[in-house]
Amino acid sequence: MAKKTPLNQNASLPPILVLSTFLLEQKREFVHKKLKEFGLVRKEYFDKKLGHKKRDFQLKKLFGKRYRLATAPLNDAEVVELYETIQTLITLKGEKTTDFKNLNDLESPAHSLKSTSGFSLINLFLLITSLGGLGGAGYYGFTIYETNLEFAVTLGALAVIYFFLSLGLIRINQLIKRAL
Repeated sequence: MAKKTPLNQNASLPPILVLSTFLLEQKREFVHKKLKEFGLVRKEYFDKKLGHKKRDFQLKKLFGKRYRLATAPLNDAEVVELYETIQTLITLKGEKTTDFKNLNDLESPAHSLKSTSGFSLINLFLLITSLGGLGGAGYYGFTIYETNLEFAVTLGALAVIYFFLSLGLIRINQLIKRAL
């Protein structure tokens, strides 16, 4: 007697129903992943009365309750609407994606801010002059410290202050460039 090939339990269902539920689950996973990337999550605390399992709540505050970051529960209509909204955003960006793998590569708003190196000629000039001033004042102070100690200490302190002020100006310039 030949072996029968086992049939899938969904084989008797209409293919459209099986594929639509599968597609809806894929959309749900995609939307939940995007919501987490966008930071649209809430803290859900562990509660035995609600039937939660400890292994699902990995994050723990120091001397606090266990929690996890979860998206709000969505019904099927909300999932489809959010999925279509994300698709619209993708088409507005000009990207052409048809499968879920490429959709997962979509940039999130949290990562859309591009970090710049902050390199500019003004920053380079400030750094070189502050290092030159620090080195020059240090050398001159070293050569005259035996004859005029107070002047050497004052000169060294001013050089250090100028150095740190220049570093502060460089940092402010970098922050302004990132904001623009």
